[in-house]
Amino acid sequence: MSRGTVLFEPFFYYITYHFLPLNLPISGSSTHIMRASDFVKVALPAFATYVAAADNTKPFSLYAYGPDVGGLSLFSSGDQLYVGNFSRLDDDQAAPIQFMLSDDGLIGSPNKTDLPGDRHPTWSNKSLVVPGPSSASKSVKMVNSTADASNYISTFMFYGTFFMAEESGSMLSLWYRQDTDIEGVYTVGWNASTSAKSDKVVPLTLKKTAPSNPGH
Repeated sequence: MSRGTVLFEPFFYYITYHFLPLNLPISGSSTHIMRASDFVKVALPAFATYVAAADNTKPFSLYAYGPDVGGLSLFSSGDQLYVGNFSRLDDDQAAPIQFMLSDDGLIGSPNKTDLPGDRHPTWSNKSLVVPGPSSASKSVKMVNSTADASNYISTFMFYGTFFMAEESGSMLSLWYRQDTDIEGVYTVGWNASTSAKSDKVVPLTLKKTAPSNPGH
């Protein structure tokens, strides 16, 4: 058994049965357990499309789904990406993110609707990027310009309501969360190392669909 096989098995089953099209080849036998790169990098099918032009003009939010995470919103303080309750982060820059798709990628700004009085985010119009194949980083972050993000991916798409990165004709969903020292707040990472402990790295999918019961 290769290094990391068991650690990534939960990712395989979660994404296979909750995310990938049913006609994609899968295997769960003891003789062939797919590597992480096998089950999260999928050739872009013809019916997977970018968001319709009508939707591109409208701001939207993204929500994280996965084990014990039932639609938590994405937020940031202008650099690191988080999921959870932004009000628990002791940072007046922390706020939920409102996204817009543009020719330059995915642009995020603070959603200032109903922000409490102690929150005064000054950041805006930052690009979301995820580490590229040659990057040693695992951090998903917001940058001032994609020109500042060498070895990062800045092209994104929707597969239905699922939010994914697009790289070299493949759609990628390598999102995961890790605990912070604040209950209910998690950092968002990308492409977990095979050496990471499976109980510390929890797979996520990101969707445009808000939870039916917010807060639950």
